[in-house]
Amino acid sequence: MVRALAWLIDVLVWLVAIVILYLVLGTFLSGYTLEGVFLVLIFLFKWLYDLLLEWLWQGFTPGKKALGIRVIGSDGL
Repeated sequence: MVRALAWLIDVLVWLVAIVILYLVLGTFLSGYTLEGVFLVLIFLFKWLYDLLLEWLWQGFTPGKKALGIRVIGSDGL
């Protein structure tokens, strides 16, 4: 249950970041260009979010840090 709550916190952080990214991009781009760039950035952000944060923060993401759990091994334990 603790990991699920940590995941939920991470999803909320991710969604807030995506909304901010969309609002910023929307001021510079429009139409299909905005959609294309936004979709590519969503893919990269989601793919790199856990990987980079756990590497840079020694096994933590914001949700895991808030609940006091962290990844120790490459198998996720």
